[in-house]
Amino acid sequence: MNILHSNTDTEYQSKKKIGWKIISFSNAAIPSISILTIAAIVFYEFGAFAWGTFASEFLWLNIASKVVNYGSKEFILSTAGDNSEETGERINESINAGMIFIPAFFFVFLILPFGLTHVIWLTIWLATKYIYQSYEPFYTLYKKKHQQLVGEILSTLFIISVLLIATRNFSIIYLLQLFSIAEITKTTVAIFHFRRLIRIHFYPIFNLTYLKNNFFSFAIFFSILLKTRIDQLIATYCLPTETVAVYQIMMTLVLLSQSILYSLSYSKISKLYTLTYDYISEVSNKIILQGIIAVILLTLLVLGISYTFYAFEAGEAVVIAIFIILLSHIYSLSYVYALYKAKEEKSVIQINVIMIVITALSMPLIMHKYEMTGSFIFLAGMHIAQAILLKARVKQYL
Repeated sequence: MNILHSNTDTEYQSKKKIGWKIISFSNAAIPSISILTIAAIVFYEFGAFAWGTFASEFLWLNIASKVVNYGSKEFILSTAGDNSEETGERINESINAGMIFIPAFFFVFLILPFGLTHVIWLTIWLATKYIYQSYEPFYTLYKKKHQQLVGEILSTLFIISVLLIATRNFSIIYLLQLFSIAEITKTTVAIFHFRRLIRIHFYPIFNLTYLKNNFFSFAIFFSILLKTRIDQLIATYCLPTETVAVYQIMMTLVLLSQSILYSLSYSKISKLYTLTYDYISEVSNKIILQGIIAVILLTLLVLGISYTFYAFEAGEAVVIAIFIILLSHIYSLSYVYALYKAKEEKSVIQINVIMIVITALSMPLIMHKYEMTGSFIFLAGMHIAQAILLKARVKQYL
């Protein structure tokens, strides 16, 4: 009887763990899925030009929101287990450290060709997003990720419902207002959920010590962010607005596919029991062999979604480029993880910076001459180069 009870408990715990993994992945994927869904509606109801105009502002907002976070989520998750009396104070300091970037981005938005009204709403959206992001790690700590998922879905449904009902009111300002209201709603719900569990005190402070101590971890994250967004930023200035809309959608699909591949491969790369070049190389080869079907299916899924919902028919060159991008990504994962585990994060930053600089110098010329097709081919080449550099760096250190 005890054995049966033990087996039942084990099975229950296993199912619970799988359930939490699904919820965690859903929370990570839902922002991209939400944007793709809203973009499809805007494409259908108002045309590619409308989404292309909004995409530029949304991209800058997305980058700004990551900067104002300044790694506080990771800091809170690693610090919250500390029982010292200073923990609450340090958590509040980490949250407030990024606040100084909000007025800085207000002036950045002013320099960009958005218009004053757009800048005001972008700043409102950013400030609200900053507050919401401050509460995000507590959804994990207090095991309330399912509530977070519900909030994300409801906020998306709100935007979709209003867009479908009030089509005559559409404008870019209107879309910014909808996203801001949705963010305010999520933030209000988060504050209500945690009002008795935590106390966050928002106050402007220039915490140079925290900024310096966490700069390295932030640099890793930001280099990855900029590497995956620099081509989209360049596209907003070098491609026609309608093309920008399609390009942003395609890259969102590719990045979402990369996240899925990472989730599928994580169980293997997180169990690296020894750090030798031959072993890491063997693991990478196994991951490719086991993940090749997933890469093919995701490539077809990207193409199918882009054609069905956004009326973009990709040529053979784009199809091959997407396949290479995803294959190179899954191949590189074990090398990146090995460098992290070997405390060689600087190598990852250096390679990311090299990729960013080459892309920033080359992409404007490529987009001007070959537009989106040339961009995808170039990115495929860059992913291959990155995989080679990561492999060489692992061989050098391990």
